[in-house]
Amino acid sequence: MGNNTDCCFRSGNDRFRYRVGAIIISGEYALFAYSERDKYYYSVGGGVHVGEH
Repeated sequence: MGNNTDCCFRSGNDRFRYRVGAIIISGEYALFAYSERDKYYYSVGGGVHVGEH
């Protein structure tokens, strides 16, 4: 089980955050989430925690 600490690091002004995503397809449909604020679609998923299985 993870400890809820994101798997990420900083290098100067840059930040890397390890994330996973999935594209779920059923027949002729694919599942994506939509951002109302920024008007774009993205795959479902989230950040990985250190030690997460």
